[in-house]
Amino acid sequence: MPTPRDTAIETVHVITSLEVGGAQRMLLKLLKHSDRERFPARVVSLIDGGALKAPIEALGVQVRGLGMRPGRIRLGAARELAGDLRRQRPGLVQTWLYHADLLGTLAARFAGRIPLIWNVRCTFAAGAGGWAARLAPRLCARLSRAPQVIVTNSRAGQRSHEAIGYRSRDWELIPNGFDLEEFRPDPARRAELRARWGLPAEAFVLGHVARWHPMKNHRTLFALADRMRASHPELHHVYVGSGVDASEPAVAEALAQNGATDRMQLLGESSDVASVLPAFDALISPSTYYEGFPNVLGEAMACGLPCVTTNVGDSAEVVGDTGRVVASAGLDDLQGALEQLLALEPVDREELGARARARVAERYGIERVVRRYEELYARVGERSVPR
Repeated sequence: MPTPRDTAIETVHVITSLEVGGAQRMLLKLLKHSDRERFPARVVSLIDGGALKAPIEALGVQVRGLGMRPGRIRLGAARELAGDLRRQRPGLVQTWLYHADLLGTLAARFAGRIPLIWNVRCTFAAGAGGWAARLAPRLCARLSRAPQVIVTNSRAGQRSHEAIGYRSRDWELIPNGFDLEEFRPDPARRAELRARWGLPAEAFVLGHVARWHPMKNHRTLFALADRMRASHPELHHVYVGSGVDASEPAVAEALAQNGATDRMQLLGESSDVASVLPAFDALISPSTYYEGFPNVLGEAMACGLPCVTTNVGDSAEVVGDTGRVVASAGLDDLQGALEQLLALEPVDREELGARARARVAERYGIERVVRRYEELYARVGERSVPR
């Protein structure tokens, strides 16, 4: 008679989209590093396409799109997904992001109560996004006893969702995981990029990796660059992220208010952040709200970078004593923390970075995190194993 230990448990991952984002990147890492003989997987994206569709398919994982439009909930998609689940009978369904939680829950129930796991990837922020984005988590709260387990990547995420009515049968904290072979210091890449950007040898490069969004606080960083230009001529700023392009009207308007554009590189979206981070001397994450566990903190730390971060979500716990945590996203607090880093001797900054990488290896290594997911799948999927 087969047992959970020797029987494959197939997981269908249902996600809102496969555009570049923290949840999508974590799903890709999970698929890449998991034991897919024991835990075979398929992916269903509510919205077709996306930058990460091809990398997932390159792993040999089937991806299906349900043809939804961004910001729209189409109940017919739940019926289509339920039909697939009824025919294929996976061991469990794991959903990622609010709209996938909603439709995945309906589909799993219509298909015959297939075991269900949700994955909460952020802290809840009242008033963020359009009406559909605000409504979805409220509806999820009403359905939050449907999944056997709700996974969260941060304690802050669990607390903020409990505050709006989430009543999970079981919460499971599984942090983001990072591949220390992919994200690592790379002196050759560092030299290549800094030469390409035309930076002087003595430049101190402060990196920021985030999409253009008010919560990510680019305008304050532009003001910070302007304020510190005269006192720290060695300081250069590099911005990476979707929409962070001087040709975008909102970005151009924000840049026009500051005078330090000659100290800035705006690179736009990158599909290979691991190849950019080694060129930095430090990373700054000045988000104002809504973060749970920012992936970029772990990625930068794995590359040996000290980080300056605001105390949002679990950022302070992630960074620990390997960087600087500020109480607010205001200009003065951010400048003060950055001044502290700049005042350190290079050898002391390198030591901070080495401690940051060691912290990621100890707490957030991808193998450790994937093992946590697999243990959860074995436990929840046991009920679907043939007897």
